[in-house]
Amino acid sequence: MTVVMPPMTAAQEQAWLTLFQLTACLGRSWCLVGGQMVHLYCAERGFTPNRPTEDADAVLDIRAQPNILAQFTQALIDLGWATAGESPDGHQHRWAKPVAHVATESSAQIDVLIPTNVGARAAGRRGATAGTTVQTPGGQQALDRAELVTVDVAGTVGEVPRPNLAGALVIKAAAYRNRLDQHRDRHLTDFSVLAAMVQRSDNLPTTLRRRDLDHLRPALTDLRRRPELTAAVPGADRGMDVLARIVGL
Repeated sequence: MTVVMPPMTAAQEQAWLTLFQLTACLGRSWCLVGGQMVHLYCAERGFTPNRPTEDADAVLDIRAQPNILAQFTQALIDLGWATAGESPDGHQHRWAKPVAHVATESSAQIDVLIPTNVGARAAGRRGATAGTTVQTPGGQQALDRAELVTVDVAGTVGEVPRPNLAGALVIKAAAYRNRLDQHRDRHLTDFSVLAAMVQRSDNLPTTLRRRDLDHLRPALTDLRRRPELTAAVPGADRGMDVLARIVGL
């Protein structure tokens, strides 16, 4: 099955075409997470994304492939991308590429991440420009559940690794638990959209593990207290009820 993405901005399209090229040269050593992951699920299952986003997020399997940060960032450089600079914490996680043939100044963005709890040595690995990168909670659960998806973007067909729905729900719930993120409500909104798309074929009761519940339960509890976040998401209430039964709430 090929998932056909809807029309998108030039910056978003540039990011997607780069993801296709990264899969072609690096295989399944990473997976798509974040807002574009949600957009991909929406396109696949006939839903409308609730939150616009242009940047892409990739989490790297640094446990299985210790040199993947250097390889991934070098591949970005080879494809015309450059680091967007260093964060206050000293990380070089954001990469950018100017979008050609666009009248206004615009850049595509890809955030390069690694999972949390990988140990000091892995966390200190450096990319092609000698920078470390940001750790994201739930990243390993997403990587462990990654599957290749064939995608059509404006007539160009390629593949991207993407977590199954269990992995997608977990990484969004885990991201929401990061209280240092001033805009963490966006993860709760994305979580509600994913919940609305839950199907019996996702086999969540047999797929979810005990450690996943530590992320899912707080997200579900808070989402039930925030009806304004789900009011514009058709099917979110049904999806949350299904998830609540599965996780024992």
